[in-house]
Amino acid sequence: MRLRILMLPLALITFPLIIISHANAKSNTVDSEDDLLKPPKENPSKGSLKIFGTIPEFSLKLEPKSNDSSEFETEYRPATKFDVGFSVFSSGFFLTLGGFRLPAGEETKRTYGDTSYDYFRFGHAWQQLVVDAGYQRYKGFFVYNSKIDTDYGIYEKRPDLRVTSWFANATWVSRCNQFRIQNVLDNSGEPVETGWSPLVVATFDTTKIASNNSLIPPAHKAVYAKDADFKSGTFDTLSLKGGFAGSYTFSKYWYVAGLMAVGFGYQSRSYVRNEETIHSSGLGTSAATFAAAFGRTGEKWYGGSTARFFQNGVELGDVTVNMTTSEAELFIGKKLQELSFEEVFDF
Repeated sequence: MRLRILMLPLALITFPLIIISHANAKSNTVDSEDDLLKPPKENPSKGSLKIFGTIPEFSLKLEPKSNDSSEFETEYRPATKFDVGFSVFSSGFFLTLGGFRLPAGEETKRTYGDTSYDYFRFGHAWQQLVVDAGYQRYKGFFVYNSKIDTDYGIYEKRPDLRVTSWFANATWVSRCNQFRIQNVLDNSGEPVETGWSPLVVATFDTTKIASNNSLIPPAHKAVYAKDADFKSGTFDTLSLKGGFAGSYTFSKYWYVAGLMAVGFGYQSRSYVRNEETIHSSGLGTSAATFAAAFGRTGEKWYGGSTARFFQNGVELGDVTVNMTTSEAELFIGKKLQELSFEEVFDF
């Protein structure tokens, strides 16, 4: 994960929080600053609307099994930039749409190429269980560890490379009376409490990698042996992860929260090399999820920052494929007493 992914939420967190303070200060429903910042009342709102900005980083790294030297690794990354999206929450249901971004500038296209990105996710949250499903797609990558022009920092580009994932998750916590899992997963504006809980995450993921030509650079093909012409594949993974999650509240309205889960999975693999389709399956694929959140919540407005990291590995005959997703999110949300456009735009 790049250092800026970790630092961005801390560096810019004051921006959404200042907006929240300004908006709450204009509310006619409270009479003092203390009332503005007190925790939410027990009676829940009917829903909430959250707007967020994020940098969705992704890494597709190919490593030969015959040589441990990083010299022969090939890493692909999308030309990511700041994306905007929104989430809607009501009666436990939620929907998230992302991937709204401005077109890349000419200098960015010249250096990294251009990437199209789509994302959506929906689900339902109960006291102990959150189930969700979604879709994520990247099209257009550059070779992160290969520059074709070192003087100007221009990277080799692969506009034909596409990575598409369909996923479904079930996250279960054992101590729901002490911890709300959505404080870390979605930041839906629900009341935050101090507590922690063990958790279990079950995930089914279908990832498809597709390109027109081999993903292995010609200079490295010798160490990749039989998989030197690997160019596409579909990988179905059923994983089970265990870990812990918790949250801590302070100064009445601020909170921090975190989640860690690691495990393994069973994977079915179908990939193309030398125009031949290879099928295999096996147990032992590694999987990991980490998340951290920081923010504050009031009676009407809430906001903050979330960082997330996901890792999934694929073991082929002569190559290891590691896919990691890391994202930093800044968000601001409004709790809705009524599910109407008037309530959404009532500041």
